[in-house]
Amino acid sequence: RTQLKRSLDAVYNLALSEEQPMRGRLALGLSHYCGLHLLHDALTAFSQQFPEVLLDLRFSDSEAIIKDIEQGELALGYATLPPRVQSQVHTTAIWHEQLIPMIAPRHWQKNQPTIHNLGRRLPCILPAAGSSTRNSIEHWLDQHQLEPPAVIEINQLDSIAALAATGVGWAILPETFLSKQLVALKTDLKPSATRALGRIQPAGRAPNPLAEAFDQLVQD
Repeated sequence: RTQLKRSLDAVYNLALSEEQPMRGRLALGLSHYCGLHLLHDALTAFSQQFPEVLLDLRFSDSEAIIKDIEQGELALGYATLPPRVQSQVHTTAIWHEQLIPMIAPRHWQKNQPTIHNLGRRLPCILPAAGSSTRNSIEHWLDQHQLEPPAVIEINQLDSIAALAATGVGWAILPETFLSKQLVALKTDLKPSATRALGRIQPAGRAPNPLAEAFDQLVQD
């Protein structure tokens, strides 16, 4: 099934002509964070420039996106990048983010807590186990011998931020989530937790003009 789909994709791509308007279906795999926080402008521009292309957006974690690209279900993906991938896909880092410990302001206003006391007293709100972001955070926690008293798991970073803003726990999130509802938890721990996000594309498959057009907008 996978080989047949790749062959059909190749035939379709060859049939597209630069002299005709782009049309067809572009199946993109996006992490929720990439889709909502990093690719808004590219999605807007693509839908305006190529109105006859159906954007088939599938939101998932990076592991599922990689699997779907390997199987030919997706033409392209954008998500947090794992340290290693199978030879059937290529990854390219586009964004590098520092992950910052954050808490609700009410905790900060009480006694200016540090990660060494509050981080060991309140639950840590983390992405699902096994995800690339979770692995990066756990590596950082292990580096600094930080063991929260409990862990609350939520799949999406936006949901983690919303729960952390209630004050029931602390979170480790990209800087973009700092706001009136979430402030940085004081820490002098180096290095900081980091993660890379970027493009996931198939290897050994004919170029997809629609995917190339979208990626060009991302680069721009």
